[in-house]
Amino acid sequence: MSPVGSATGAPSVATGDPEPTLLEDSPPRGSSGFAVVDLETTGLAANHHDRVVEVAVVLLATDGTVIGEWTSLVDPRRDVGPTCVHGVRARDLVDAPEFADIAVELAGLLAGRVLVAHNLPFEVRFLRAEYGRLGCPDVPLAPDRGVCTMRLGTRYLPGAPRSLADCCAAAGWTHEDAHQALTDARAAARLLGCYLDRIDGTEDWPLLPREALSWSWPEVPAPPSARPALTRERLVAQRLSAAQRLLARLAPALPRVPDPSAAGSYLGALDDALADRKIDAAEADALVALATGLGLDRGAVETLHRSYLVSLAMAAGEDGVLTDHGRADLDDVAVLLGLPGAAVQEALRDRRDLPGRRDPWDGRGFGCGTAEVLGSLRLRSGDRICFTGEMSLSREELTARAVRAGLRVTSAVSRMTTMLVCADADSLSGKARRARELGIRMVSEPKFHQLLTTMATGS
Repeated sequence: MSPVGSATGAPSVATGDPEPTLLEDSPPRGSSGFAVVDLETTGLAANHHDRVVEVAVVLLATDGTVIGEWTSLVDPRRDVGPTCVHGVRARDLVDAPEFADIAVELAGLLAGRVLVAHNLPFEVRFLRAEYGRLGCPDVPLAPDRGVCTMRLGTRYLPGAPRSLADCCAAAGWTHEDAHQALTDARAAARLLGCYLDRIDGTEDWPLLPREALSWSWPEVPAPPSARPALTRERLVAQRLSAAQRLLARLAPALPRVPDPSAAGSYLGALDDALADRKIDAAEADALVALATGLGLDRGAVETLHRSYLVSLAMAAGEDGVLTDHGRADLDDVAVLLGLPGAAVQEALRDRRDLPGRRDPWDGRGFGCGTAEVLGSLRLRSGDRICFTGEMSLSREELTARAVRAGLRVTSAVSRMTTMLVCADADSLSGKARRARELGIRMVSEPKFHQLLTTMATGS
């Protein structure tokens, strides 16, 4: 990596590098003001193994006027941690930049400005740790050089609790979409504006922007080819485009009636494509070509997609309990299949009646059951499997189920491993990276339960 930046002031970016993805024109680097930051992380241990998974910055002028904002998901090079809190899954980070990729851009937003955060010491620890890993331990970030909206709440919002949402409520508004970096940063920025309106001239913190201009930033290294910032909105758009490529290109109607066996062929291919819970352009092309060759028009494929979702709902609701992870998986698959949001609720409603569903084109029973949508995936007695990530069931229960089915559970991935079961099929854990290197199949927890059912029934 080549160093980029200057010894003092804002780190520079080489000529031709894109400006930060602000909603408004980027202010001059090193201009005075506040940089309100929020981080979503894999956990609480900044100086150990936990990392940043999302960062957002809202820039304010010294009077509290919003100048612009910037945000990105971040690949932490490890498991993403509490998805139930921040809503980020490993599959969301496949195309996300690492912190090293955005370090120069982020430093350019922070340099010359006062860092602001709700629970400032937490953000400072993580930012210093991330820059320290890049060889920049002396970034001018410290609790006494910033503003903590949580701490100031005791002065400007007497009696307010500590949480960001509670402070916002005490200030007179509702904070929605908590634990998304950009919405949290916006909320903290709004709190700061509220505090600026209530200063009485005896406080020191409003004067910090003058000092911030003299705080020296070290040279920040930049990789030769950095991945650009990836927002949650862009991620959703990418997923929708894959689904639209698949359904929109199918013929609205075909003149001939397809062979009933076409359903099984298409579902098998669909199941293989969705094993990693994404449909890329090549997979969409292959599915469109297969459907056309089988004589399946758009309506028939949509019906099959709905049947597939019902089958998945059956596996996700094993033992009559649908976990939050299982529901999130259904929501993701529905998006990938181009189905409306209501399709998941319909699938959950229909799952008990699945064996009696009818084939839309030949009038005979069409039971799209669990075993019928597993494609080429199979597990056999004696196969070696490994688990990674925090799943809906405890590791002990998963291991017990696997052993009862005749599988061998190992603690590490090796060339002898048949399959790696992940809390997320796009897991970033060390086991997952090793499995990819060795070409070992990786499946999600719901898919693993389907495979166990197949083993038990012998189908």
